[in-house]
Order: sequence, then C-alpha cells, then structure tokens
Amino acid sequence: FLAPTGKAAVRLAEQVQRPARTIHSAIYGAAEENERVKGTRRENLKFGEPRCPEEVGPGTLVVVDEASMVNTSLANDVRNQILASGGSLLWVGDHEQLPPVEGGWGVPLHNPTARLTVVHRQALESPVLELATLIREGRGGSFKRWGGEASVQPITAVKEAVDWAEGKADDRILLTWTNAVRTKANRLTREARSLPRKQIVVGERLICTFNNHGLGFMNGETFTVESVEDCVSLTTALGQRVTWVKFHGKAHRVLMAPETFDTYHPYRSDRQLFRDVWGPLFSREGAAALMQTNGWTVETLRQWRSAVSDFSLMGTWAYCITVHKAQGSQYPEVGFVSCPKLRSMDDGDFRRRLSYTAVTRAQVRFRAFTLTVPE
Repeated sequence: FLAPTGKAAVRLAEQVQRPARTIHSAIYGAAEENERVKGTRRENLKFGEPRCPEEVGPGTLVVVDEASMVNTSLANDVRNQILASGGSLLWVGDHEQLPPVEGGWGVPLHNPTARLTVVHRQALESPVLELATLIREGRGGSFKRWGGEASVQPITAVKEAVDWAEGKADDRILLTWTNAVRTKANRLTREARSLPRKQIVVGERLICTFNNHGLGFMNGETFTVESVEDCVSLTTALGQRVTWVKFHGKAHRVLMAPETFDTYHPYRSDRQLFRDVWGPLFSREGAAALMQTNGWTVETLRQWRSAVSDFSLMGTWAYCITVHKAQGSQYPEVGFVSCPKLRSMDDGDFRRRLSYTAVTRAQVRFRAFTLTVPE
C-alpha cells in the first residue's frame, strides 16, 4: 500500500489495517548515512534512483491511494519499477479533484477500470456528503440543507473566518483559492495567538511548499512543530533567522528560514526568495566574505553547505492553505473562504473541481465563507 504523502500513507494504513508508506520511500529507496555538522551527529536520509521495492515480485498487487495527486513523472517511475518486476498496480483516486500541485495527472482516472459510485467518507445521511455529490454532478446550486454540518456564511473580512477557525483550532482549518486570502488569514491567526512575527513556535502548524525528496517531504504536506532551535551560526552569518525545526512524526530536523514565510516579491518567485537566503554560502564572493567575517575554515564552509543542501526545507504557516495543497488531507472541520474573483471566473469546470475538493476535505463539518469584498 502506497500513497503520495506521509499523511495519506498514515491514513491509508489506519483504514486497511496494513502497513503503508509513501511512494518515494518505496520507489526511490532509502540509504541512511551519518554526517557530522558542527560536531553534532545527525542522521541523513538519502533517496536514490528509482527501484522496485524488495517485497514486490510476480503476483504482488501494489495499491496506490490518492492517485489524483500523482503527476506524470512519478507515475511513470512507479509503473516502470512495479510492472518490470512482475507486479500489478491498482491506482485508487478521485477523478473529480484538481490536478497535482506540480505537473499534470499521471494516472488516467477519467477512464477507470471501475468507478466507485457511493462515497463512504461521511455517513450516508451527511449533508456534507450530499453537497459533495451534487457538486460532483454539476448540481451544487440545488443543495438545500444548509445549516449545521454544511453551512454558508457571508463575510466582509477574512478575520471572520479566522475567528471561526480559532473557536476550535485543533479540529478546524481554513482553505481558500488565492494566496492573498491565505497569507492574510495566516497573519491574522498568528496575531490572534500573539505569536512572534517571523518566528516559528512549538505547536504551530506548517506546510511544506516544495519537495525535498532527500528527506521525504512532499509539497503540500502539513506538520505540527515539535521542537525549535535557532541555528545561531547560520543566523549570524546570513543576517536572517535560520531555525532547526523538528516535526511530530518525522525523524529528521530541517533547516527553515521563517523570514521567507508568506513573503511576496513582484519579480521573484517564492522558490527564488528561499534560495536567496542560502545564496552567500554557494557563491564564490559570498563564501569568501563569510569565511573572512565569521572566521570559518574551508571545512566549516563545506559542512554548512552540505547541511543546507541536505536539510533545508521550504515552507510556511498552515492555518490557512490553498485547496490545491490540501489534496490528500482530511480535517474534522473545514472552512472554505470563497472570494469574488473565484466566483466570477469563467472556467466553470475549475470552480466545480475546486469546490468539490474543498468540501471533500471535511470529515464532519463544512462551512463556506463567501467573502463579499475583494481580498
């Protein structure tokens, strides 16, 4: 049993009562190494070239859940390795959801061998299930059971949605379409909790925003912070806060730069802004300046370059995330902030898929917040 993300693999294992793991750990293998960084021994998990899992051979059935999240490149690697070893593949997924965060669909779920027609995630009488079913069928406007488990609330400010989420913070999450709403909701949530600006705190919910195959972190996975430790050497050298972060359920600490979280630049992507943090370590001029200013030796520079290459993780706050990033996850209660820009767009199929994906993230309760003014 395989799934694209760690969270999806854990949920799959719970449902089938059998071991399940991520596609990357199964297909790309894992060779554990030990490395010293400034005298501290840290385990480094390396992923290599695609290979078939040892337990797969002729007659083995490999089930891949959440197949709608598997892009073309990953799907091809899975097929090549499993089928070449004589195994069989069963892709399981929802063809009505959005495409993967990176790349197009790798699995033709629109043309399945078999189609499940009854949703079992919620109780059969659940208004959330009825709403999801009607949206999937293109009849969302005919839903009449608003109130209770499926409700709608017009709002004039994102803070109203944040207040709802904070009323039961452990069970609720906000989803939206635009980064403008997402970043505002995250900022308002942290302000409501009196959390320090641009500083990670134990217990916070963060999201990975770019794959780190070496450590098995996937774009869109959310985690809860277990421990935080400032990386004093890199913070001093690079001129901005660098933090070692340990997440619940993950064996490895990662290096994060919280000043890049939810940062906007008109001419640079989030990925470029993240790389800018580490740039001085890897340029000739920057490295020379770091060595001179901080008294680093060539070996010290090499160690920190290696640490950043292996352990750095791009992420941000996850009190509110986009529907795209929420694929593969479930939450007890979901609040979906719909903005005028989304409701006025011409692509009806996209709006339907986005709404359907948002609703189906909710296990118990769904609330639609219709923002009546531009974000």
